[in-house]
Amino acid sequence: MDTNQAQQSPSGRANSGATMRDVDIANHFINATAATLYTMAGVVANPGKFYVKHDKKPLGEITAIVGVAGHRVGTIAVSFTRKSAADLVRGMLGDDIGDIEQDMRDLVGEITNIISGQARGRIAEAGVSLQASTPTMVVGDDIEIEHMSTAPVIVIPFRTPESTFAVEFCLGEQ
Repeated sequence: MDTNQAQQSPSGRANSGATMRDVDIANHFINATAATLYTMAGVVANPGKFYVKHDKKPLGEITAIVGVAGHRVGTIAVSFTRKSAADLVRGMLGDDIGDIEQDMRDLVGEITNIISGQARGRIAEAGVSLQASTPTMVVGDDIEIEHMSTAPVIVIPFRTPESTFAVEFCLGEQ
């Protein structure tokens, strides 16, 4: 996996004096996302080039948002289209689906929580401590994500054999 894919990679410095550029943080999210999707669902998630986002619209209709505090503050969001989320639910549960809408929300929230935890653990190894809230779910066609920082929003698009989804983060200095 090519980990030097940034089209734009602003840098930042944590209050502890530890330096971690957004490109480094993005690489931790790429690795955590690929590992999570493969472990949970046996799905290979291939990252596209990450980029700076200039609007507030998520790339999918089902989004989980995690607030982050520590050496940096901001948010992490994982956004799936309805098709992407439904494909994952069906792939994991087969025909044993009760309420597909609730199952999709639960799955996106759990995937977000795991991706966030794995990425934050790897980032902490570099000396940048981040604590996170539990995911908040936002569902709809015309929603906007208001990130909790003025730092750039970095989007990492992913493609699976069946669909697409995105991970985004906005982590500014405290």
